[in-house]
Amino acid sequence: MAITHDYVDYLDEQITIAPAGSQEEFQAAQLIADEMRLHGLEPSVEEFDVHSISSIETACSVIVMFVGIILAGVGNVALFIIGVLLTLGVTALFVMKHINSNDVLANLGPRMRSQNVVAKHEATGALVAKGNRPIVIVAHYDSPHENALYKSPVANYIFLVKKYCKYCVLGIAVCALVQLFRFLPDGVRMAFWIVGIIVALPLVVIAVMRIAERFSPCTIGANDNKSSVAALLGILENVRPTGRRPESHRPAAPALLLAPPKPQGKRRGEEVLSALNILPEDCEIEYVERDQSLDANETVELENAAESLHVGQEHDSGSEDTNNAAVTVEDEVDATMQQVHQSVEGLNGDVNDATVVAPPVEEADAQARTQNSFARRASLFDLPDPSGEEVDPFIDKEETEPENYTSAQEPDEVLEEKDSPFETISRSEEASTPTPEAKRRSFRLFNRKDNNPLDDWKGGAATREGLRNNSEVKEETTESEVDVADAATEPTEEELRDAILAMADEKLVSHDIWFVALGASDLDHAGMKNFLSKHRMDIRGAFLINLDCIGAGKLSILQNEGSVNTRRADRRMIRMITTAAKDLHVDIETTDYDWDSTDSTQAMRNSVRSVTLMGLGDNKLPALSRLAEDVYENVDAEQCVDTAALVTELIRRS
Repeated sequence: MAITHDYVDYLDEQITIAPAGSQEEFQAAQLIADEMRLHGLEPSVEEFDVHSISSIETACSVIVMFVGIILAGVGNVALFIIGVLLTLGVTALFVMKHINSNDVLANLGPRMRSQNVVAKHEATGALVAKGNRPIVIVAHYDSPHENALYKSPVANYIFLVKKYCKYCVLGIAVCALVQLFRFLPDGVRMAFWIVGIIVALPLVVIAVMRIAERFSPCTIGANDNKSSVAALLGILENVRPTGRRPESHRPAAPALLLAPPKPQGKRRGEEVLSALNILPEDCEIEYVERDQSLDANETVELENAAESLHVGQEHDSGSEDTNNAAVTVEDEVDATMQQVHQSVEGLNGDVNDATVVAPPVEEADAQARTQNSFARRASLFDLPDPSGEEVDPFIDKEETEPENYTSAQEPDEVLEEKDSPFETISRSEEASTPTPEAKRRSFRLFNRKDNNPLDDWKGGAATREGLRNNSEVKEETTESEVDVADAATEPTEEELRDAILAMADEKLVSHDIWFVALGASDLDHAGMKNFLSKHRMDIRGAFLINLDCIGAGKLSILQNEGSVNTRRADRRMIRMITTAAKDLHVDIETTDYDWDSTDSTQAMRNSVRSVTLMGLGDNKLPALSRLAEDVYENVDAEQCVDTAALVTELIRRS
C-alpha cells in the first residue's frame, strides 16, 4: 500500500493545475493513461464536449430571480408584470431541472472539450463466476478554481444556505405571487415583498461568488483531487501488481532552524527591591560591583596550594611502590597462616579479652592490602588439576567395566537366523495401491506428485497373496528414492513464474473492475454524465465507488447526496465499508451530504448502486476545496493509503 504514498508525490510533481477544458487537463489525462498502461491495461481516452455555462447557469438564474422580486414590488405596472414573470419563470426552470431532470439552459454558451480515462480489468482466476458483481472506481482529476467565500467566516453557513435553497426559491415565488393580489392591503404586500428580498439575499451572495469563481485563479488541487487519483492508482497496483514505483524528484524537506533560547532571568535594581516592602524603612540598599578577576595575592596562594598537593601525591605514590616491592610471596603466606591460627584460637576461647596494642595505621593498611590480595587467590588452591585424570567420586572403581568391552553374538545364533524356515514378509504392490484419500494427501511441488505407496496403510494383517520378500521391498524403496530426488531438482523459470502467479489474490481479481478518471467534474459533473451515457449497460448491477478529497479532513461516507431530489447511498455498501474499516482500524464516519451533489449523485439518479468517500472539514465542506491552501504540504498521504486499502478490501468482500 505504500505505493499510494509515492503516487501522491508523483502526481503533485507532474501535474500543476488542470482546469476543466484546458490543455493542462488533457496532459493530465495522458499521464494517467500512461500509468494504467504500465499495469497491463488498455485505457481509452474518451473525449466529449461540454458547454461552459454548465457550472454557472443556476447562479445566473438566482440573480435573475432576485431582480424579478425587486421589480415585483415597484409601483409601475409594466415593471411589476416583468418582475413577477421573471420570478415565476426562474422557479419553473428550477423545478424542471431538479425534479424532472430537464435542464433547458444546459445547451447554452460556447463548447469546450474534455475527456475521461477509462480502463477495465477483466475478471481472472479460479473464482470467476457469472454472478460476480462488477466494481467501478471513479475519481475526477480536474482542478477547481478558488472561491473567496470558502475562506471567509461565512463558510460555516454555506451548507445551510445550499441545503434550504429549494425552500428559499419557493418562498420567493410565493412572495411574488402575493403581489398579484391587489385587493390585499398595501402593508401586507409590502411585508411579503421585503421578506422575499431578504430570503433571496443569501442565494444571491453565493451565486455572485460562483460566477466570480470562473475568473479566479485555479487551485493546485493536491487534495481536490490528486489525492483521490493517487488512491485509484494505488488500488490498481493492488489488483495488477507490477512492483514499480513512480519516480519522484521532490527535494528533501529542509531542516528546521531552531531559534536561539531566550534569556531566563533579568537583574532587578534598587527600585524593584524597595517596591516589595519587605525591608524596614531605615534600611539602606547599596549595590557593590565586585571585580570578578583574581588579584595577585589570591593567584600566589592558589599556585602554592597546587604545588603542595602535587608533592603530596608523589610522596604517597612512592611510599606505596616501596611497600609493594618489600612484600614477597612468602610474607603473604606467613601472614595468612598466622591470621588463620589467630582466628581459630579466638573461636576456641584461648585468647583473652585483654586489650591488644594495634599496629600503626600505615602498617595496618599495608597488611590489609597484602592479606586481601593473597586471600583472593587462596580460594583457587582447592580447584582440581585440569591436566590430571578425571575421577568420579560417586562410582566405585571395582564395579567399573573396561571401556573396550563389546558383546559378541554367538555364531550359532547367526546360522540359525540365516537358515530360518520363516520368510520376512511385507505388503505387495496390489495391497499398496493408494486410495483417493492418500492421493489427496500427496505433496505437490510445481504440479508434480510424490505418491508414497505406504501412505494408505493403516496397520493390520495382509493376505498371504499380498506378502513378499523384504528384498523386493528394498529394491522398490530405492527406486522411489530416485523418483523423489528427480522431483526435488531445481524448477525452471517458467515453473517459478507460474507458481508465483498462483499466489495472487483470487478474490480480488475475480471481478470486472473499472478504473475511471473523470474530467470536467467542475462543470456540473459533465464527466460522470458522459461516462454513464456510454457505459450504463456495461456496468449494470455494479458497485460504484467515488473518491473525492480523501487526502485531508475527516474521512466520511456520504449516505445522502443532493440538495434537491436527494438520493441515498447503497446500504449494503455502507455496511461493508464500515465493517472493513473496523477490521482495518481505519477511522471513518457516516454523514449526510444533502446540501450538494457529487459525481456519484448522478449515478444514483441513474439507478447505479453508489457511494462516495470524501474528506470533510469542520465546516462540512470538502476539505481544502477551492482554497489556495490546497497544496501538497497539507495532504495526509497516510489517509490516502488507508482509503486505498479500504476500497481494496471492499472489492474482496463483494
